[in-house]
Amino acid sequence: MLQNGFLGGVLSALPNIKLSDLPNIDVSGKGMAAGMTPPTEGDPKSKVPPINQDAAAKFGNWLGTTDTKAAAADLMKRNLTGANQLVFENQKTGTADEIKNKNQSDWKISAIQDMLANAYKLGIKTPEAVTANWNVLTNGKWKDAINDPTFAVVHPNFPDVFKKLLADQWAKQNNSIAQK
Repeated sequence: MLQNGFLGGVLSALPNIKLSDLPNIDVSGKGMAAGMTPPTEGDPKSKVPPINQDAAAKFGNWLGTTDTKAAAADLMKRNLTGANQLVFENQKTGTADEIKNKNQSDWKISAIQDMLANAYKLGIKTPEAVTANWNVLTNGKWKDAINDPTFAVVHPNFPDVFKKLLADQWAKQNNSIAQK
């Protein structure tokens, strides 16, 4: 450990600084393990309230339903290219491939809900922020599928529809807060 006296010659020339007010400086590389206590007062991270996971999930479920067909129909109303495939997808369940096809809307709706929840947690509100944080918003099990070039062929306006949906969710959020 370096003692305050080591720095005395340098710091004595600075006005209004008492050497007794300076902490010992740990240069051992052991950090907190060497007995230092973490800062508490004035630490900005300690002032941030924890994110309510339920609030993020509620924000992500933009229709407040578990019906993926209703969510797909809403995306169709929002003019998502290819959303009709989500609403009127193949409903056969006789083979594994038919089951996969049946669940096309389910994963896309879940992806959008997760992306909305991520935006809520991160405070992402503007279209520019969505663009800048696209990889963060799509992070997780949906990232490869959403960023796949074939997804952009099926749903070329997906980012734009998502940005509008996000703006609508923030507007609803702000209205509900204003009403309280």
